[in-house]
Amino acid sequence: MESLGTLAGGIAHDFNNILVGILGYASLLKNLVAQDAKLYKYVDTIETSASRGAQLTQQLLLFARSKKTAFEPTNLNAVIREVLALFSTGVDKKITIEKNLAPDIGMVTCDSGQMHQALLNIVINARDAVSENGKITITSGNVYVEDTSSPSLQGLVPGNYALVSIADNGQGMDKDILTKIFDPFFTTKEKGKGTGLGLSMVYDIIKKHRGAIEVNSEIGKGATFNIYLPYSSVQKTPGRPLEPSEKKNDQPHGHETVLLVDDEEVIRGFATEILSAHGYQVIACQNGREALEIYAPSPGKIDLVILDLFMPVMDGKETLAALKKINPQVRVVISSGYAETKELKGLEGEICAFIHKPYKSAELLKKVREVLVMDKG
Repeated sequence: MESLGTLAGGIAHDFNNILVGILGYASLLKNLVAQDAKLYKYVDTIETSASRGAQLTQQLLLFARSKKTAFEPTNLNAVIREVLALFSTGVDKKITIEKNLAPDIGMVTCDSGQMHQALLNIVINARDAVSENGKITITSGNVYVEDTSSPSLQGLVPGNYALVSIADNGQGMDKDILTKIFDPFFTTKEKGKGTGLGLSMVYDIIKKHRGAIEVNSEIGKGATFNIYLPYSSVQKTPGRPLEPSEKKNDQPHGHETVLLVDDEEVIRGFATEILSAHGYQVIACQNGREALEIYAPSPGKIDLVILDLFMPVMDGKETLAALKKINPQVRVVISSGYAETKELKGLEGEICAFIHKPYKSAELLKKVREVLVMDKG
């Protein structure tokens, strides 16, 4: 598991660096395109897909390193809309997708990334089960579960639950298949088209969320997956987990000088462009050695250093230590695609903040402004 964690960490770092460019420039494009324009939907889908790619990478790290999932109050309708937005871009136009979402559905405590994976997996299975003129319906609502004696509802207690139903009018399944549907490596798909792990993963995710999942199906009558999730004790105003990019004029501006240190050219390009467009003076370099050569002659002229944690020649920790020797009060924001725990151990009192890759323009601007204002007391 430790070796797998190391491998996953390396994949996450490299993949997140790629996603910074995709996610960053997509957010820049959204600032240039009117929301009612046809292109806005395309750019929004790119941004949403890149964000989900980042969340899936984090899930890999969570699995490999046995870290806690990020449970928080979440609006299920928002997760469903994102699943459908991603799914509908690649689905056959002859398949009808219908959604009936209850506007008053309560908040649930969940990891939105894992729930996204679970719902998307079921929707994809529904797509594979229907014909070219098939129909998939997703419904959300509030339901009271009174009888919990059914094996599929094991673990629930009588009470109110949020319900998500995914139904299709496909070929359906017999009783024998239904008894095995959540077993690892069981699949009815052709060889090479399914691993048999998808629905077992879905089952595991729902159980981790203290919920339940049941399947109703008959041959020739399609299938319906019902997911029951307990409500959150903390209620928030419903909204999308992934907020759309803010308009440029609404984002914080500044005038300070920022030293940007990152070995990825696409990240330097994106961050330099967005910071410069909002009034900052940006000096970019590709490793710690170059950063020290720039910083040492005039430390008082640089207000903030954004420092990548893992770089060739001289990594972020070494660079941070050297910067502290030159100026103990140097303001540093660490940036990394790795998880924000083990790699930052011992740096808590040395840095001002951490920003996780990949980040959007609004996140970068907000973090930079917060640190600069905070340090000015």
